[in-house]
Amino acid sequence: MSRHLKAMGHEVIVANPRRTRLIAESSNKQDRLDAETLARLARVDPKMLFPIRHRGEAAQADLAMIRARAALVEARTRLINTARGLTKSFGERLRHATPDTSMGAWRRICPLRCAKPSSRCSSRPQS
Repeated sequence: MSRHLKAMGHEVIVANPRRTRLIAESSNKQDRLDAETLARLARVDPKMLFPIRHRGEAAQADLAMIRARAALVEARTRLINTARGLTKSFGERLRHATPDTSMGAWRRICPLRCAKPSSRCSSRPQS
């Protein structure tokens, strides 16, 4: 939002919400009053808002990529741990956390026929 406003020619001050005590510690929380307080502070002394600068677009995109990868790694770890727990209840053990070995062990203990990892198991027994 601040980038768009700057591109339109406006002066933008992004207040640090943790350091702006007049708003953070206010007992009367209303958007209208908070906006008025911010406007008054910006008019009197913008330094009282403890302004922050946002990252550049490239840095923000890089950070989003890093966070997305971290979320995927966490999800993969949870799935592998779930598969280990499920196979352990059948007396099996997954030694390596690779997708091939995980599916191989699951196919060995699955009483239903699993044709492909992406397909659903059918009710027909393995032949």
